[in-house]
Amino acid sequence: MEINSCYLSLLIMTFFLFSMLITGGVTIIGLIPIYLQNNAVFPETKTSTKHYELNYITNLTNVGSLNVSDIDVLSSNLNTILTLNRLQIIDGGFVIVTNGQRQKRKTIQCENSEYLNDNLLRIKFVIEYPRGCGTILCQQRSTNHIIYNIKNLFSSITIPIHLNNNQTIFTLLYFCSFDHQELPTTISLCVNQTTTLVCGSGSSISKCENTKPCSKNSDCISDFCRTADQTCQTPTCTDNYVNQDEIDIDCGGRICGIKCSLNKTCRKDGDCTTGFCRSNDKTCQTPSCSDEFRNQDETDVDCGGSICSTQCIDNETCSQNSDCTSGYCRLIDQTCRTASCTDGFQNQDETDVDCGGLICTATCALTKYCARNSDCTSGCCRGTDKSCQTPSCFDGYKNQNETDTDCGGSVCSAKCSDTKSCGKYADCQSGFCRPPDKTCRSYPSYYGTVGSGRSIMKLNKIFILAATCSDSLRNQDETDVDCGGTVCTTKCASGKSCSKASDCTNGICGPTTKKCLYNSLFQMKSIGIVGVGYVGLSLAVEFGKSRPTVAYDMNEERIEKLKTGHDPNLESSDENLKSSKYLKFTTNMEDLYECQIFIVAVPTPVDENNRPDLFPLKNASETIGKVLKTNDIVIYESTVYPGVTEDICVKILEEVSHLKYNIDFFCGYSPERINPGDKLHTIKTIRKITSGSTPAIAQEIDALYKEIIEAGTFMVSSIKIAEAAKLFENSQRDINIAFVNELSRIFHLAGIDTHEVLEATRTKWDSLPFEPGLVGGHSIAVDPYYLINMSLSLNYIPEIILASRRINETMSHYISSEIIKTMIKKGISVMNSNILILGITFKENCPDIRNSKIIDIVQDLEEFGCHVDIVDPWASKKRVFDEFGIEIKDFDRNIIFDDYHGIVIGVAHQQFKSLDFSSVKSSKKIIYDIKGILPKDCVDARL
Repeated sequence: MEINSCYLSLLIMTFFLFSMLITGGVTIIGLIPIYLQNNAVFPETKTSTKHYELNYITNLTNVGSLNVSDIDVLSSNLNTILTLNRLQIIDGGFVIVTNGQRQKRKTIQCENSEYLNDNLLRIKFVIEYPRGCGTILCQQRSTNHIIYNIKNLFSSITIPIHLNNNQTIFTLLYFCSFDHQELPTTISLCVNQTTTLVCGSGSSISKCENTKPCSKNSDCISDFCRTADQTCQTPTCTDNYVNQDEIDIDCGGRICGIKCSLNKTCRKDGDCTTGFCRSNDKTCQTPSCSDEFRNQDETDVDCGGSICSTQCIDNETCSQNSDCTSGYCRLIDQTCRTASCTDGFQNQDETDVDCGGLICTATCALTKYCARNSDCTSGCCRGTDKSCQTPSCFDGYKNQNETDTDCGGSVCSAKCSDTKSCGKYADCQSGFCRPPDKTCRSYPSYYGTVGSGRSIMKLNKIFILAATCSDSLRNQDETDVDCGGTVCTTKCASGKSCSKASDCTNGICGPTTKKCLYNSLFQMKSIGIVGVGYVGLSLAVEFGKSRPTVAYDMNEERIEKLKTGHDPNLESSDENLKSSKYLKFTTNMEDLYECQIFIVAVPTPVDENNRPDLFPLKNASETIGKVLKTNDIVIYESTVYPGVTEDICVKILEEVSHLKYNIDFFCGYSPERINPGDKLHTIKTIRKITSGSTPAIAQEIDALYKEIIEAGTFMVSSIKIAEAAKLFENSQRDINIAFVNELSRIFHLAGIDTHEVLEATRTKWDSLPFEPGLVGGHSIAVDPYYLINMSLSLNYIPEIILASRRINETMSHYISSEIIKTMIKKGISVMNSNILILGITFKENCPDIRNSKIIDIVQDLEEFGCHVDIVDPWASKKRVFDEFGIEIKDFDRNIIFDDYHGIVIGVAHQQFKSLDFSSVKSSKKIIYDIKGILPKDCVDARL
């Protein structure tokens, strides 16, 4: 029994332990869902993170200290482009690096970058490492992957950025620096917990929203801390503070657009209600004719213009002869001069420099310009290009003592054929020179003294009948048979010869064909040119020779000068302007009412962020819309990206005119191809692309341009094709120049002369004639941005076009650094050195200074402590000062180089090619030749 009791106790104990085990297991299993639920809500696991700062250089200027408003969108865009998914931005904004000039910043490691402009995009972000990546090695590998992608695979990117001023911009970013920030390295992921982020007070995490307390502007998202109550507020144009981009309290700047009143602070004349910003104290003042400043419409300080009576003395700036006491304003540099026959400039009535005309006795040498044979030493002024040439008996011109072209007279042996002019019988092949009109005839039908009419034979004698206007002969001063001229009243029909409009029945004598034009849909329609710059004036002058033409521009000063018969841009000669007798210049929009065809030739620039600025084009469309009538045609020549004409301009025309496109009015596009300063490739000698909104209108527009274009036209199928063709032309040139510029940099590093390489490559028949250099002006440096803008709107990044723009935009800074390096290598102290730059226009032999990249070089050299002088015989001193605030020096053929440590050939003007540089190379000076006009052994360095 004892044994049995023992076994029983053991059995009971075993059963009890087994029951407890079962109960415990069931309890644990029941608690698992509760545990998992609680763990999901309050997880204790922390994801490891690190904070970084990423700086990108931008191509933006004058953006200011603006913050990125949509951080999540920027994070998404960067993660997508960089092929990442762990980069979370916590703060972003633009940082001002410069204020007119580049300055080093202690916190930025990229101040020496050639791409550095005014603004940096600074991005602060955290990297969240995946769970399970807790080791230093794992985190380092993940970080290295991100850094590699940013620095190497995507060193330059283009993304949209949304700013806190409600603006969205596309900008090209270049990698600058990537730094680790010493901040807390873990962030709790507990969902039900919150972390308060302190704004302002120097916090790098967040800026304060409106109405939040602040101590300085940088504490606020709006970048404005109102001092009255120390709170963040949205800046306005009426808040009695200087904020936004204002210059003084609630005035000045681009945002408000309110001009500053008397004694207020200003930067330029346009900031002031008085139109005068006094430069010595930068305050708005009332201009006068004795304030020792150039203002109002003065051409120089207190002289010239229509307001002040005082005339300017020699060497002072002028715009017309009446501005000068000497009565002579030298237009090439717009300075008052005392004209002479040995001053090295074309003035008085000279046809070329110091020769030709009636005042100077010197005749012009071969190839010089002339107006008549007596202007030339050779006695032969060629008619097609008005240049002095050596006369011959087979040059296609009437010269020497020829009676007609290459025949007659005592010098040439060739006899003249029928109808050619003659002086005696011996001049004619037929041996008979008709007395009345001195023309060669094959038989003596016209002989006697009665007149020059039809002859009759009586008694074996020839008698001459008097000429009439119905004798079926071209005689008297008729331009064709029995029509035209001053004697006959009958006008010539279409296709007949004419010399002027009054000879024709329809009043239109073709300027190039000298034939009365055939009737067509556009016959006698008046033309209105809107925008009278380089492009518009050339069109207006040519059309104005044969049909009524109105040239409209809002620039009153330019229109008044054109009315005097002179073009300050020197694109159209005074003689050419005078020949356009049906041309009318006006600033009155109502004068456009009489027109049926409108041609828009206004500028299409880019803004400070290189985005298309269509304001001039839209404004011109609104102007035309106010005078648009049924069946009128509007032709656009301004450069745009495909779609602008029909998607933007046409809509404005419809809205303003209340007419329907392609029902009430029609449109066309014919891209301008003007090359400023080029006297060989003019508007008449460059083939024209044309297009129209309907097939019939396209034919009409094409025929219209054929009236003035000697080289012919090329009609395309649509307006968008014509728009794209223009962008293709200039973008292709920009890319080719960028390629040569990049090769120049590479060859320079390798010690190879680029110009000699190019000279060698041109021995192949299909070599393209591109050279390294600066790309400025209003076309090649601008038009690619229109193509870039269109590409980005289609979600496509145009890598090659962006790269070419980046290379060409930075060439000026590259050249500046090379000039400094060349000086240092030659032992020349850079600080306080004197540099002379030859040329400031954007191209050679042209007064156009628009978007000149020489200015970038000037600013760079001045930052290095150099004193820079500029001479340019083509540039207007007044325009250069007004545009850039730089006073250029007078050009002298006998420039004294002794005063300078460096001479930079910036523009290949013809006047610079004849200068004597022999004394410079051997002395302790440098010559840097940007344009390659000198042999390489005559310069210290060249591009």
